[in-house]
Amino acid sequence: MSIFMALLLVIPAGGVENFKTSSYGAGHQIWFEAEDFDERKPDNNDGFALSDQSDDFGKSITNTSGDDGEFMLRYDFDISKSGGSGGTWYFWGRVINPTGRSSFMLVEGHPGDPMPVTIPMSGLTGKMRIFEDHIGSTWTWANDTFHDGHTKTLRDGMNTMYVLAREDAGQMDVFMWTDDPNYMPTDADYKKAKVTGKAPASSPSPTGAAPQLDSAAQTDVAVPVVKTPVLPSGTRPRVIATTDGEVDDRSSMIRFLLYSCDFDVAGIVQVNSRFQKDGHSGKKWIEAQLDTYEKLLPQLRKHNPNYPDADHLRSVMRVGNENRKDLYVAPPDMETKNTAGAQLIIDTLLDDDPRPVHVLSWGGANTTASALWKLKTEYPRDKFEYAASRIRIYCIWYQDGGGKWIQENIPQAYINEAYRWDNVWDYESYDHARRQGKMSSNPPFVQEYMKDAWLNENVKTGHGPLGAMTPQRYISEGDTPSFLHLVDNGLDSHLDYTLGGWGGRSVYDDPAFPNHITDKAIEEDGDKNKMYWRWVPAAQNDFAARMDWCVKEFEEANHAPIAKIKGALMRDVKAGETVKLAANATDPDGDKLTYKSWQYADADSAAATVTIENSDSLEKASFVVPDEPGKQVHIILEVTDDGTPALVGYLRVTCNIK
Repeated sequence: MSIFMALLLVIPAGGVENFKTSSYGAGHQIWFEAEDFDERKPDNNDGFALSDQSDDFGKSITNTSGDDGEFMLRYDFDISKSGGSGGTWYFWGRVINPTGRSSFMLVEGHPGDPMPVTIPMSGLTGKMRIFEDHIGSTWTWANDTFHDGHTKTLRDGMNTMYVLAREDAGQMDVFMWTDDPNYMPTDADYKKAKVTGKAPASSPSPTGAAPQLDSAAQTDVAVPVVKTPVLPSGTRPRVIATTDGEVDDRSSMIRFLLYSCDFDVAGIVQVNSRFQKDGHSGKKWIEAQLDTYEKLLPQLRKHNPNYPDADHLRSVMRVGNENRKDLYVAPPDMETKNTAGAQLIIDTLLDDDPRPVHVLSWGGANTTASALWKLKTEYPRDKFEYAASRIRIYCIWYQDGGGKWIQENIPQAYINEAYRWDNVWDYESYDHARRQGKMSSNPPFVQEYMKDAWLNENVKTGHGPLGAMTPQRYISEGDTPSFLHLVDNGLDSHLDYTLGGWGGRSVYDDPAFPNHITDKAIEEDGDKNKMYWRWVPAAQNDFAARMDWCVKEFEEANHAPIAKIKGALMRDVKAGETVKLAANATDPDGDKLTYKSWQYADADSAAATVTIENSDSLEKASFVVPDEPGKQVHIILEVTDDGTPALVGYLRVTCNIK
């Protein structure tokens, strides 16, 4: 028996454990990192050396020497995990190779590839070479000019590939196989691919010490240092929801899942609060909701294809700090440090996706505070500043000491301290709901949308298993406003919480804390809660439609109309100028549409109340700009269909008076 065959006998079966899958383009992909080999010969750094390179995912492999097969890596991988089957597949690698030196790759079962029986071996040809091109000195996805080496016949199920050193080539970071000849991988695609095997382990922390994490595995991300750009209208938001698992959180999470097609979920982190001091991660309530959501996915995707896989949502679940002793302790002095939840926040804030990261605090903010403290004290200053510039924190009250600590110690972080959702969205959503004599801040017509009858008719009964999981008898979702800004309704209030929208409206309140906003001291039309309740009927009708999606075909359900402005959404205007507000509108269901343009005077800065001529016209609405240089006028266009329930799409036109 050869030395090589003897080695195979003692290697455990099962193949690469850490891998991802995807279905980009017209095919399937399976991805795994170069360091996750099943065998390395010899098992040291003499040939294929493990190394840390700038901007690699995890670790990478450096080919330090080469002599026609003297050094070898073996990978076992199962293409059925990606949904693919045997046939012609194409190999790509994320590599650095400025000198154009190559390695060999052999695949067991591919015609003409001699299987290794001794090392070194003969019979290697140019058709087996990979990474021959001068690829460059930065990480690049390569499928080079020796396409014979990168095109192989794979078998159904498990396959085995061998990478053998030919020359002292460059570095290899991630490998990818696809059955789509036209698909070209990207870093973003790899990061978004579904974790199907165990997630890769985290990179060491910048201090050199391995991070102390909970059992949940972490996903590596690249850490470039770039300035976060101003993003255009229509950009999908990114979000990390942190939850203390209170009963109203469980109701909010059902709604959150039904809106997960509107934003990109980067994390779900379980924490505690002064109300839920020990958290509830042990009850596995999110896992139960995700199991039900997964069963509904084929039905939901009939209405919107952007609903994420349940496995993706599971892969970004983490547990943060649920230690009651740390509720009002500053991060440096906390008993529980380096949680998996905090690390996920750190990794997301440091990745190379240019979008801001909305971190929602449905419970306490201690885990978020710990992440920011670690970034400030253990990471280079430029990375901390990059991370802090990207975070958008929405706190449903300060439910522990974390929010206040962030406000006072991380002034670079944008933090919204929201209060006036209370008595609108919470347990007092209608009069006497929780107990006799406890009054709501909602007007009577809004209260009808929050009552037991509405919830039973539109959510809990006849709308599928997810709605039936709602644990409350009426609408009392105190945490829901935190993600309503992220809903794709045309208001784009996620770009700036001070604009106002379904998630309320806040203002900057204290120059000493330049990125702190709150709704504590503001009113709309003399009502301190109107910035929330004015949107409730539209938001509730929209939620009812989403619940219909769970059980109805596309043609049987309603979908919101879409409005598009003729001209710019942000305009420079002059005093006395007539601003035309012409727009286009379509309805996915062919419903009849009505229109209404109105000035959101509470959100703008102009003292004047403008008169909008033809405010019910899509083509002819206009107003005359008041003589207030330096001020703004905000105009909202509502487009409402006559479906059941009636749904609203919006546009916001902001006029800067010059």
